[in-house]
Amino acid sequence: MSAAKTVLITGGSRGIGAATVRRFAEADWKVYFTYISNQAAATEMESATGAHAMLCDVGSETEIMATMALLDGDGVVLDALVNNAGITQGQNGAWSRSRPQPSKKSAASTSSAPP
Repeated sequence: MSAAKTVLITGGSRGIGAATVRRFAEADWKVYFTYISNQAAATEMESATGAHAMLCDVGSETEIMATMALLDGDGVVLDALVNNAGITQGQNGAWSRSRPQPSKKSAASTSSAPP
């Protein structure tokens, strides 16, 4: 049997990222994932999947480099990278983790969708 492949998933503690962590873990990959603020969700994901959580703000080059150095120092070789974490560029060109708010029109159309 070949060695397990290794993946790093950014933003893996909630939502689509969490589903991606579960999917790779179920396929017997060694999974590392980043999170930014919800340590409880990250810890729960670690317990549920055996994945490894890493606190990292992907909007910060310094934090990205530190995270990659930790992985490299542990001898981790990535076979795949899933860039799931979302960041946006603000009006002044600065990057932030803020999410755009849905418009009333999109919120109304979403709520009237069939189940």
